[in-house]
Amino acid sequence: MTYIKLGLGATTLALIVIVSLWTPTRHDGYVKRCFSWPAILLASPVPLLVPLSAWRGFRAVQDRREVARFLYALSWFVLCYIGLEISVFPMMVPHAITIWQAPSPHDSRMLLLVGALVPVPVILCYTAYADWVFRGKVTERTSDHGTRVRRALLRRRRLPAWVAAA
Repeated sequence: MTYIKLGLGATTLALIVIVSLWTPTRHDGYVKRCFSWPAILLASPVPLLVPLSAWRGFRAVQDRREVARFLYALSWFVLCYIGLEISVFPMMVPHAITIWQAPSPHDSRMLLLVGALVPVPVILCYTAYADWVFRGKVTERTSDHGTRVRRALLRRRRLPAWVAAA
């Protein structure tokens, strides 16, 4: 299973490289924003941090550290999004609408704000309450449900042997 994860990670990294090399060729403004002198200082950390987080993420997969693996995958997403925003800034819709032309009218934004002020705190309070109620109830010993199901299905010969090894 580790080899599948590493292969999927390598495929994702290859696609990141392809999109990163392809994006500046789409428009001359992208090249100016990414490779001109003051802008390159802002843009350069992204291509330097992606290989670093990839290397650390692959190490986390090999060492079977789930939280670290998740955080490095999340860092890929954030770095890719930052790189995309650096290349297209200040356009929201490329070559058509800037970030200053895009906002909706003030009344619409106020309606959305009021509509979010009630459900967001309710959701946060409910999540905090559920975490409080279930604290300490799940331990390492009681959380192996997936392992037991896999073993039972393997005994019934409904799962291939390589799935049980995961």
